[in-house]
Amino acid sequence: MTDADAISKVLIVDYVTATTFWQPVIDGQGTFANYVDIAGTTPILVAGPYLVRNATLDGQTLSVNGDLNMTTTLQVFGRGSINHVQWNGQDLKLSKTAWGSLSATLPGPKRNTVSLPSLKDLTWKYADSLPEIHDGYDDSKWINADHTTTTSKFPRYYGGPWNLSIASDYGYHVCYTSYLVTN
Repeated sequence: MTDADAISKVLIVDYVTATTFWQPVIDGQGTFANYVDIAGTTPILVAGPYLVRNATLDGQTLSVNGDLNMTTTLQVFGRGSINHVQWNGQDLKLSKTAWGSLSATLPGPKRNTVSLPSLKDLTWKYADSLPEIHDGYDDSKWINADHTTTTSKFPRYYGGPWNLSIASDYGYHVCYTSYLVTN
């Protein structure tokens, strides 16, 4: 298709239908191959699947990978030169719709029966991940969070009567941080 042959199409759909439309990035060349507006492009619109993970375009073949939650109709809106479509590596039997998209039916996942054990009869194991909440916990070695300024370039999350400090100002740079508030 040349620019002179291009036709604009407007699709008007409800919200539920709109959530099944995907515009995957087709990789370009080089270091920024999958960045749109640098090397990657989005010349196609895929409708129908629960999720489109990625797509590649090789000549006249469009290969799409994704997930399904039920049997659905796949529709591909794109270049007129696309005449072969694969879904998760499988060739599809295509038909052309009245509005120019390519269409195929994708069978949904097979429903397998899963049997769960009785959860109340299991022996449960757990780790006490927050010993600070127990009576008698010794917090005497905790650092007082009393800084009134910070070196962080990010704003504090809380204002008002709470002036929670930035953990990195006290040497804690990863994981979760517990604050103990006392009067």
